[in-house]
Amino acid sequence: LEISMRDQGLLDFIDSTGALPPLASLGSQLQLIGNSFLPETGDDLTTPIAEFLSDGGALQITANPDSPFKVEDLAAAIFMADFVVQQLNLETSRQP
Repeated sequence: LEISMRDQGLLDFIDSTGALPPLASLGSQLQLIGNSFLPETGDDLTTPIAEFLSDGGALQITANPDSPFKVEDLAAAIFMADFVVQQLNLETSRQP
């Protein structure tokens, strides 16, 4: 699974409308929430997203599990979210 997106000005438009909190603030809040639910992997996942929200560029989200992911393993997400992230080999990256 791979999701790629490039900001073509939408983030500036959203930021200028004031409909949401400032995007840099929203990114910081995302990092705090991510780190509280994903103590081991949250920072690696949320930092590129926060940078994308504040600076634009391109964001890529990939899941490349080493072995097939079992649906029953999703139940582990409630108690062990980091386990699911690691099993899915979920990664985010941002490029300017």
